[in-house]
Amino acid sequence: MEKWCHTKINFSHDWLRNIYLRSLDSFIKQIHYVKPDIEFLKEKIKSEIPEIELKYNEATWLIENCESEMSPRQYFISGPLSKMNNDSKDWMSDLIHSMWLFRYSIQELLQKGRHLLTEISKNLEIIKSKTADVEDWRHEDYLQIYDDVKILRQNCKEFSNILSELPNEIKIT
Repeated sequence: MEKWCHTKINFSHDWLRNIYLRSLDSFIKQIHYVKPDIEFLKEKIKSEIPEIELKYNEATWLIENCESEMSPRQYFISGPLSKMNNDSKDWMSDLIHSMWLFRYSIQELLQKGRHLLTEISKNLEIIKSKTADVEDWRHEDYLQIYDDVKILRQNCKEFSNILSELPNEIKIT
């Protein structure tokens, strides 16, 4: 549980919201300047926008491990409820887990998270294919990927919101 929570905070708040989304915002704003800094835009395209690829496994791990790490079932594995007899522990942990899934819409959130990760990957591939030869680009060339970067930013923002809705602690319904 602690590893999951720590990873979620580092990924969602520290990196995704405070670094990556701000980087995308600065790219989007710079495109609209009358005389944009082409070197700035080129650097964003070459090194900063693709950073999400380096974090993709971490994002996937958060989505794939949330249910097992944050379920109130954990209290039946270690903690005071682990001392119950096995028959009671089995049915009660299943019941509490099911109630938790329903009350906090965990499976729906995780499904949305998986979908957004797929969309982010597609967005990035589109941007990479369009920017393969960015060295000699002019301002007009960057305008061609403006919408693609905005979609990437929107999907990343929605993914961040999904992570914010996921639990920060184990809750018993």
